[in-house]
Amino acid sequence: DTYAFAITKANAAKWGVKTYSDLVSKVPADQQIWCVESEFQSRPDGWAGFRTKYGINDADVTVKVLDTGAIYQATKDGQCDIGEVFVARNEADARFEFRARLRWSRQYYTQIVSVVSEGNV
Repeated sequence: DTYAFAITKANAAKWGVKTYSDLVSKVPADQQIWCVESEFQSRPDGWAGFRTKYGINDADVTVKVLDTGAIYQATKDGQCDIGEVFVARNEADARFEFRARLRWSRQYYTQIVSVVSEGNV
């Protein structure tokens, strides 16, 4: 499994999101509800490293810690604007039909890529 962040295709189009930097700069701060699972939140190369690299201030955004499986549905349903997901999870790929990848704009980690979910499954 590989870490990734997902947003709905509709939100990607609405905000013009194509890169991780776009998630931070184009999504209004009050709508940046990031959902992550506990392992990612606790790893120094997880949320802490990502937010440092992309200049995310925890005071400006909302971060929710959810169970891994719950993040997919919560992102699809709009409870999370940006959800941490695993790219290689076959059941998630099948359910959410990942389509487009966001580009790394600051090359934080090479093992993590991002996807945009269709959001209409």
